[in-house]
Amino acid sequence: MQSSEAYKHLLLKVNKNDTNSDIDISKGEFVLLYNEQRLVWEQEKISAKESTLSIQDLQEIQVKYLPLIQANIGEGYVAYTLPDNYFSYISSYSYSSKDNCSEVVLRHYPIKPKNENMLLESTNTEPSFEYEETIVDLSSGKLYVYKKDFDIDKTFLTYIEKLEL
Repeated sequence: MQSSEAYKHLLLKVNKNDTNSDIDISKGEFVLLYNEQRLVWEQEKISAKESTLSIQDLQEIQVKYLPLIQANIGEGYVAYTLPDNYFSYISSYSYSSKDNCSEVVLRHYPIKPKNENMLLESTNTEPSFEYEETIVDLSSGKLYVYKKDFDIDKTFLTYIEKLEL
C-alpha cells in the first residue's frame, strides 16, 4: 500500500466512526503519526517472525551482503559504519588475512555488550583465524568486528532495512 492510499484509508475510517464531525487530518499530521507507528509495527513483525522459519516473509525489506565502510581500526577490533537505512541485524561475515593466507571467510557471532570482555578472554570464544570465526557487537551505529592476530579486510552485512514512507 502506498502512503497516499494509507492516508485516504485513515480519513475514511476516522470519518466513518464520527459521521457528523467530518474530521480533517492534514497530510503532515498523518506523516507524524505514521512514522511513530511504523517502527513499532516493524519491530513487532520482526520479533514475531524471528522465532519461526517465516522470516522470509520479510524478504522485501532484507538487504543481503552489503559491503560495509570501515570507520576505524582499534586495538583488537575493526569498526564499520552501519547504513542509514539499517533497522535490524540478520547476519554478517568478513574476509580476513594472516601471513600469506588471505580471503579467509570468518563467520560472525553477535554478542551482548556486557559479555564482551568475558568472551574475548575465553579460548573457546575469542576471535580465531584457525577456526574461521569471530564475535561482533553493534554499538553507536557501528558494527564492531573483533580480531586477534589477523587482519579484517572486508565485511558484509545482511540486515532488515527501515520502512520508508
